[in-house]
Amino acid sequence: MSEEKKTNTEEMESTDIGKVADVNASDVDNEEIASQQQVRHELHPRKAASGNKKAEGDKNVTAASGQSEDMKSSKTPADSSGIPDTESRTRKKINWKRVSLAAAGVLALTLIGGYLGVAIYFTSHFLPNTIIDGVDYSGETVKDADARRTVSDNTYTLTLNGREGTQAVLTSDSLGFNVIYSLTMEEIKSRQNALAWGYYCFNNNNYSLDRTISYNSASIASTLASVQFLQAENMKAPENAYIGGYSTDAGAYVITPEYVGTTVDMDILLSSVENAVSEHSPVLDLDAAGCYTEAEVKSDDEGLAKELSVLNSYKDTVVTYDLCGEYYDIDFDLIHEWMVVSGNSVSIDRAKVQQFVEEFAAENDTYGLDEDFTTVDGYTLTLPKGRYGWKLDIETETEQLYADVVSGNQVTREPAFSCTAARWGKSDIGDTYIEVCLTDQKVYLIEEGKVTYECDCVTGCVAKGNSTPEGIYGVTYKQKDAVLRGQGYASPVKYWMPFNRGVGLHDASWRGKFGGTIYKYSGSHGCVNLPKDAAALFYEKVYRDFPIIVYSVDEARAEEAAREAAKATPTPSPTATATPTATTEPTVEPTAEPTVPTEITIPEPTIEVTPEPTVEATEVPVDPVVTEVTVPTEPSVPEPEPTVEPTPEPVPEPVPEPGM
Repeated sequence: MSEEKKTNTEEMESTDIGKVADVNASDVDNEEIASQQQVRHELHPRKAASGNKKAEGDKNVTAASGQSEDMKSSKTPADSSGIPDTESRTRKKINWKRVSLAAAGVLALTLIGGYLGVAIYFTSHFLPNTIIDGVDYSGETVKDADARRTVSDNTYTLTLNGREGTQAVLTSDSLGFNVIYSLTMEEIKSRQNALAWGYYCFNNNNYSLDRTISYNSASIASTLASVQFLQAENMKAPENAYIGGYSTDAGAYVITPEYVGTTVDMDILLSSVENAVSEHSPVLDLDAAGCYTEAEVKSDDEGLAKELSVLNSYKDTVVTYDLCGEYYDIDFDLIHEWMVVSGNSVSIDRAKVQQFVEEFAAENDTYGLDEDFTTVDGYTLTLPKGRYGWKLDIETETEQLYADVVSGNQVTREPAFSCTAARWGKSDIGDTYIEVCLTDQKVYLIEEGKVTYECDCVTGCVAKGNSTPEGIYGVTYKQKDAVLRGQGYASPVKYWMPFNRGVGLHDASWRGKFGGTIYKYSGSHGCVNLPKDAAALFYEKVYRDFPIIVYSVDEARAEEAAREAAKATPTPSPTATATPTATTEPTVEPTAEPTVPTEITIPEPTIEVTPEPTVEATEVPVDPVVTEVTVPTEPSVPEPEPTVEPTPEPVPEPVPEPGM
C-alpha cells in the first residue's frame, strides 16, 4: 500500500474513532438518532430494518470503545472501498427498487407466456362461451363438435301429445329427417381469434345458423297412420253442449259442457308435423295445434244461454213457512218441478202446487188425531182431539202459494190454517195449557211445564148424561159479560171461554161450593163451572187455540189399584201345590182376586143428593140444552192476544151435550 493510501486510512480511522468518542460523549445524540430510526421504521419497513441494524452497530461501537483498533475497524459500517455509512444505505435502497422491477418484469413475462400458451390451445379448440344454435361447444375441437351435432341431428325425435294422455314418438328415420347448416364447424372455428380467449371468458360468443331441414312427407303420413291413437276406430267423436237438467248442488238448471272428443283431422295433423320438423321442434301438442275436430254447440252458445235464463226464471223465488218459530223453505229445489216450459216461456202448474199443499197437510196436520198426554199426577192417557190441532186450509193455501210463486216473491209467512195449536209438530200441546180433571174436580194452570195455579170446579152432571166430554181442545174465543141462553133460561156470566162448541170455562156465581162429587148429581150441563176469581185469572191467561185438556183418571186408578192388589196377594209356595189335599186350593182362591173398591164402580146417591138440593134448581132451567150464546148489550173489551176473536160467536153450533 502506498504512503498516500496509508495516510488516508489512518485519517479515516482517526475520524471513525472520533465519531465513536462523540457518540459516547453524548447520550442525547443517540436518543435522537434512535427516535429518527423509529420514525423511518414506521414509514418504511425495509429501511427501518436496515436502520435498526445500523443502530445496533452504533451501540456495539459504544460498548466496545475500549477494545482493540482492529475490532473497531471491523465494526465500522464502511465498505472496503472506504465509502461512508450514509452512502452505503443509499445504495441499498436503489437495489430494492431494482429487485422489485425485476420481479414485476418476470411476472409479466410469465403471465404473457401463460396467456399465449392458452391462446395456442384455443387455436384448435372453440373459444369459451361458444354457443351454436343454443348448444354449448366451448373447448371442443372442430371434429368433436361436428360429430356431436351430427349425432344430435340423427337422433332427432318429435313427440306427439294428444288428448286423454295419448302420446307417440316419431324418429328422424321415420320422418326422413336431414339438416344442412349455413356454416360448418370448421368455418365457425376459422372465424374465431384465439388471442381473444380471455375476452370470451366473460362474454358470450353466440352463433345462430341458417339451416335447411328436409323431410319426407310420404314417410311422415305412413308413420302417422301407424300410430294407435290416430286410427279411426280408436277416436271418439265430439258431443255438443246442452242443458242437462236441474242441479241440486247449484240450485238451478245448468249447462252440460260439450265433450271435445278425440277425433283428429289427419290433414291438419300432417301439416302441423311438417311445420314442427321444419322448426326442429321436439314436441307437438295436437290440441294446441288445432288438430282435433270440435263440437258444433259449445257452453258459451248464445242460444243455450237464453234457454237457460228462461228455465231459471224462478231461481230466486222463496216462500218460507213460519211454523211457530220453525221454518220450512219452498225454493227452486221444489218450484222447478212445478214449471211448464213452452218455447221461450215458463208457467207454474197450479195442480202441482195443490198436490204439494195436500201432501204437506197429510204429513203435518194433527187435527182430530189422538195424542198421548201425561197428567199432573203422572198418568199417561191417550186422548182424542176435539177442535184442536194443526189443520191446513188446503184451498186457501193453494191459491196463496200459487200467487207467491208466480209473482216471484221472497216472503216469510204462516200457512193458511183453519185450526192451529200451541206448538208445531205431532206433539202440539206444548208446555203451557189448562188441565181439567173430572175425577178430582180440579182445574190446573200449567205454564212452561209447571203448575202455577189450581182450583176446584164443577163439571157436567153425570146422572143427567151431561158429562163434560174428555179430550184435547183449544179455546175458540173469549168474552166478558156473556149471557148463556137455553130453552127457557138465560144465565149471565162474567167470563166466558168456550172450547168445545157450547161447552166452555166460565164463572158460576150461583154456586156456593165447588169440587167434591157435586158433579155426579148436581153438575152443570157440560161446562166447567169456576169460582169467579179463578175464572178471571184463566181469562187473562188464555187466547185463541189455548190448549184445554179434559180427562178422567177413574180407569187409570182402578187399573193401578188392581196391580197393587195383585202384588199384595201372596203367591202359593211350591210345597202347597204339591200337596194332594183337596181342601188347600179352595182356601187360596178367594184371596187371589181382590175386589174393586165399591166407591169406584158403584155411586152413592144418598150421600151426594142431599148436600145442595136447591143450588142446582136455581142454576139450571127446566130444559138443560144450551142453544144460544148472545153478546150482552154492553160492548165487550177487546183482547190483547192477536188471535182472539174480537167478538164472540153470536149463535154456537148445537151439540148433544149442552154446556152451561
